[in-house]
Amino acid sequence: MKVLLVTGIYPPDVGGPANFIPKLAKYLLASGHTPTVVTLGNQNTLELLDGYKVIRIKRDLPKIIRMPLVFFVLFFEALKSDRLFSNGLYLESACCLLLTKKLGTAKIVGDQLWERDFNNHKTQLNALQFSLQRNYEFKTLIMRKLLNWSFNRFQRIITPSELLVELSSIWKLRAEVSFIPNGVELPILNCTEKKYDLITVSRLITLKRIDRLIEIASKLDLSLAIVGTGPAEADLKILAKELNAKTTFFGYLNQNQILPLLEQSRYFALFSVHEGLSFALLEAMAAGVPPIASRVNGNEAVVSNQIDGYLVDVDDLQICSKQVEDILASEKNYALISKNAIEKIREKYSLELTLSKTTDVVLQS
Repeated sequence: MKVLLVTGIYPPDVGGPANFIPKLAKYLLASGHTPTVVTLGNQNTLELLDGYKVIRIKRDLPKIIRMPLVFFVLFFEALKSDRLFSNGLYLESACCLLLTKKLGTAKIVGDQLWERDFNNHKTQLNALQFSLQRNYEFKTLIMRKLLNWSFNRFQRIITPSELLVELSSIWKLRAEVSFIPNGVELPILNCTEKKYDLITVSRLITLKRIDRLIEIASKLDLSLAIVGTGPAEADLKILAKELNAKTTFFGYLNQNQILPLLEQSRYFALFSVHEGLSFALLEAMAAGVPPIASRVNGNEAVVSNQIDGYLVDVDDLQICSKQVEDILASEKNYALISKNAIEKIREKYSLELTLSKTTDVVLQS
């Protein structure tokens, strides 16, 4: 089959869809199908990468120009395709499905409206509370209706989080919803000296609570490696300097560059206010780096506290710092927890299983 893959981000961009879509495209290609990727980029380009076509549409065009351009590209590519899979650009994809009558699947990895309002300090509600409220501001209400209309144009929905399955019900989505956890590859590990007490790999945005991580690194005199970029980067660097925290900002790194840093770190920290199912968390566990993660739905679904990682309360600085201090002070179970983390990924979150299940849903939609 010919499968059109749609995403707002693609390498060298950073993020879950940018990580997942190339792997899905290669899997489809190896399975005898023909994938084509439509995404956003720095320029309008058409490339042949790893045996499949990648069409990039310039991201910083005015929306009034960019969105119709994305739609027309999708429309003409969809006419040549049997299935459409959207991991972003949902409105444009939905309009395309409406006109072409093609069958489509959407992968929803979060509530982008809640993320926007939380990062802009417009709400302190969690993602579930935000979806249940009835007093949206007008702009958010219109966007919610547009998103729901878009999702209802798809025959199937995939989500990597049980919370998102619940949110899909609250949003009254009509499509069949499939829960398929994200998956990662198990890397070949080397014995490496530990240089960092903590590492995090993340977009640098408010809801990731990197500020709390820097505060704890300063309070406990820990070395912290931060991998990633984002709008909060400048403020976080100022905070680290003000607190005299032993923090190293690495900026954007590709997957091959991240693994050696993970191996050089004792623990992986993920202090997010909300997570669907973090690729970075799974990759750290696959590398045998025990996670210290916030008690939120996506993290609690993966991490079994004190068995293959740790769950902490990030809202209160004093409580969280004491929990982290106790974890780092107790090394007797480190090797066992590291081993358990790898085994959990092997058994429940393998990339092969995720790609196989996703492909089955996409081709059946």
